[in-house]
Amino acid sequence: MIEPLEPVETEELNRLKAECVRLGKVVRVLIDRAERSTSLQGSDFNLFQTTVMLEEQVHKRTAELRTALAENEKVNRALQQAKFELEQEQARQQALIEELKAAHISLRCSEAEVRRHRDHLSELVAAQTADVIHAKEIAERANALKSEFLANMSHEFRTPLHAIISYACLGMERIDTAGLEKLKNYFERIHQSSTRLSSLVMDLLDIARLEAAPSRPQAIPCDVVGLVSRVESELGILIEAKQLRLEHRVSTLDTHACVEAERFLRVVLNVYSNAIKYSPKGGVLEVMLDEAFLPGDAKAMRPALRLAIKDQGPGIPSGEEELIFDKFMQSSRTKTGAGGVGLGLAIAREIVLQHGGQIKARNHRDGGAVVEIIVPR
Repeated sequence: MIEPLEPVETEELNRLKAECVRLGKVVRVLIDRAERSTSLQGSDFNLFQTTVMLEEQVHKRTAELRTALAENEKVNRALQQAKFELEQEQARQQALIEELKAAHISLRCSEAEVRRHRDHLSELVAAQTADVIHAKEIAERANALKSEFLANMSHEFRTPLHAIISYACLGMERIDTAGLEKLKNYFERIHQSSTRLSSLVMDLLDIARLEAAPSRPQAIPCDVVGLVSRVESELGILIEAKQLRLEHRVSTLDTHACVEAERFLRVVLNVYSNAIKYSPKGGVLEVMLDEAFLPGDAKAMRPALRLAIKDQGPGIPSGEEELIFDKFMQSSRTKTGAGGVGLGLAIAREIVLQHGGQIKARNHRDGGAVVEIIVPR
């Protein structure tokens, strides 16, 4: 801030003031003496003249002094105006400095924001690139699966259809000449092929229905031992054909689970069929029932029932324990050996998940594969 300006006091102005004061006193003394004197004579007249001259000088000096004071006042006013304008200019400069500081801070914030957006954009680009690569891999895998599925379906459909058509034609051509045993063999082959074709179509329809409109199962307590017995009865011909021996191990007093009987029957049927398909002739199928638990709310565990089916087949290659539950997927050790399109376990998993359960597969230390089904009680 500007310091207040002092009025201009020159040496000449001070001298004039002092002289005016002195002359004023002298004039006052002379005037007093003149008033007391009735006549002016001799030295008194000279003194009077001197007084008049001095008074004129005083008036003159006073006029000069007033002029100087007026000039000094004008200078002071000019200085005060300059001071006021200077203060305004300083205020404007200070405001400008504050604006520049604010602009600098805003610029730094903008630069930081730009850097943050740039880094975030880089992360987004990297993430989107990874997503695109992942989507590309999924699409390529899906395309490969589609091609493999079409190839398998073509074979799976054509083989039973060709057998049905061929044996039906043979039966019609030889109906008059072939014996009853021959005709019976034709009908058995037609029945086997039609059953295989029907099973394939039903699997396709089931997986499509489960994916298109999954519904909550009407679960009630059901005895799983009874369901296992029904499945073994339905698959009795296949079990006998491979001369398999069934071993049951029940390690729980309560064999009930909260399931929808008909849906869960399909799960047991598919897992049994899979185990029979890959079991060697004369092998053993072990069926085990025991206690288990499933994750519940608030990290609590829910009581559950475990149904495990162990075969003596080739087992599951390492890393494929989860893949065998995917649609149209088969183990790399078995996909060329026993036919099928890889829908049985996929259907089983969908149904088990709808019940809030778990299904998993692993290799047994003594050989073969074990499929475990865990469903809530």
